[in-house]
Amino acid sequence: MATLRVRADANNRELCLSFPYEESTIATIRSIPGRRWSKEEKIWRIPDSAANRELLLRYFGSRLKFQESEATGRGLNAMQNEMLIRNYSPRTRRNYLGIVRRFLRDVSSSGTDPEPEMMREYLLQLTGRGLSSATVRQSISALLFYFRHGLGKTGMNYRYPRREQRLPAVLSTQEVGCIIAAGRNPKHRLLLALTYSAGLRVSEVVALKLSDLDRNRRMLRIQQGKGRKDRFSLLSLAALGYLDAYTDYRGSPWLFPGAERSKHLSIRSAEKIFDYAAELAGILKDVSIHDLRHAFATHLLEAGTDLRYIQTLLGHKSSRTTEIYARVSNTILQRIVSPLDRLPHP
Repeated sequence: MATLRVRADANNRELCLSFPYEESTIATIRSIPGRRWSKEEKIWRIPDSAANRELLLRYFGSRLKFQESEATGRGLNAMQNEMLIRNYSPRTRRNYLGIVRRFLRDVSSSGTDPEPEMMREYLLQLTGRGLSSATVRQSISALLFYFRHGLGKTGMNYRYPRREQRLPAVLSTQEVGCIIAAGRNPKHRLLLALTYSAGLRVSEVVALKLSDLDRNRRMLRIQQGKGRKDRFSLLSLAALGYLDAYTDYRGSPWLFPGAERSKHLSIRSAEKIFDYAAELAGILKDVSIHDLRHAFATHLLEAGTDLRYIQTLLGHKSSRTTEIYARVSNTILQRIVSPLDRLPHP
């Protein structure tokens, strides 16, 4: 199926569509109210409205290729350059640009610079879709960055929504052991074991190299983790046992190579490895690979490890982030007897 190239004509408030001749696509476009064929330009012109953009996305989805205007391109380039100067991680740069491009597409402002009030309307739409506060907060950060550093609107401000107070799911030590054992090959078992034994984020475990594992000091080095920070965490003897049974890293710079051995395993692939192992292990809780990191912190706390050390191992900037594990630890709660158990039983 051919790609449809779409650009916004801000002067005429129209969307311009061009694509190789295709009868089925033409028939679909003819069903859109107000569409017209420009014989001179050899393009279809459609009134630029939120409803029509939604129709196009529903009909053609990923086949649509929105083209940025010169003005939009300048703003995005300025934003990207500023992120590079500030040494933002590739993932943050990619996420921010994706958020801004979706915003520009949805508010129909591809041809001219968007106005600040459009940001408020767009964020209200995001909230109305039931998205988490974390998603909305990241969208605010990205859009403020675009307005300030892409368009030079320095006076903008916006209040962030409050974070939801959600407790992470907690896997027991037995459940973690079953998940690791359910890994279907040495590579999968090592990946799951290292994620849990060092409290790693999934983005950190897939990016490990063999040189990051210090057997003598039994320490694991995490290079440029979240916030572009290096740190050390624990390298357990049991994890080294899983490493000794694993050889797939040979010939690759990465401990967990992907399909292309010059690249590391993708985050999505690591998530699927966990999901498959958790299913085989019979875990009924709604958990993800990130919950191995939560289990690491919770189990250390229940074993009597000081929260300050757990904070260092996890790489948390604020101690308040680490304190959430004190709320899910069962060490103290298990000592409390339910009043039902104190009642005389017949």
